[in-house]
Amino acid sequence: MLNLNRMVVFTGLFVAACQAQTAKPLEFDVVSVKPTAAQGNGTSIRISNGSLTVTGATLKQLITMCYGILDFQISGGPGWIVTDRFDVEAKAEAPSPLPDGQRRTDAQLKVFDDQFKERVQTMLADRFQLQVRESIKEMSIYALVQAKDGSKLVPADAAAGNQGTHMNRGTMTATASTMDSLAKSMSGTVGRPVVNKTGLLGKFDWKLEWSPETGQMKPQVPGETPTAVIPETAGPSIFTALQEQLGLKLEAQKGPAPVLVIERAEKPSPN
Repeated sequence: MLNLNRMVVFTGLFVAACQAQTAKPLEFDVVSVKPTAAQGNGTSIRISNGSLTVTGATLKQLITMCYGILDFQISGGPGWIVTDRFDVEAKAEAPSPLPDGQRRTDAQLKVFDDQFKERVQTMLADRFQLQVRESIKEMSIYALVQAKDGSKLVPADAAAGNQGTHMNRGTMTATASTMDSLAKSMSGTVGRPVVNKTGLLGKFDWKLEWSPETGQMKPQVPGETPTAVIPETAGPSIFTALQEQLGLKLEAQKGPAPVLVIERAEKPSPN
């Protein structure tokens, strides 16, 4: 005899699966994409309340933004994705404001960020006919670990209202931020993926200052600590600053890292 309860459960799961497969990707309400009139005048990417304003960005830069990867983790695609520049205006409904004194939780901020990135991905698929494939590749990485004498990080104040990581040339300032965030922020500076292996949990405040003029010094073999001869007038390299100021260090290793393979990309049609 057929078990009716089991049939109802199965039917519910089947309907849920079908709905998940047919869910429409999030998209912007209004989108404008056009070639940049004055090529070579720099790039500006501004995000405000879920809307996007871009001036002079390449398709490759837009891909790195919405897929959360770095330039060297993208392969394939026609040559123009790194030379031709575009202006983008994309608008979405702003999130509901929070009552005075309240701030969004980490989980809410992540949902907001994921939804924004999905909208940008949808825009690139629609306007640039972008098709990509995710893969994993063994490559040179850095492991972020504690230095010999341990970290010098200051635990964040749980009641602090602001949080996040901010970078300028040669400076990184963080409030209530994690080691995963530090590793991700450093990846673009040192030119390869950085994996958090500190074992440090929770959130921290820190300020890191280094001299970008010393270049990105890469070690020769996995396990070696980067060193270099630095002019007396220059500040510390990011590798030295990391150890002296935060009690952390970068170790060169081989490991798996995500890569994005571009299988199709076309220049956008006029608006």
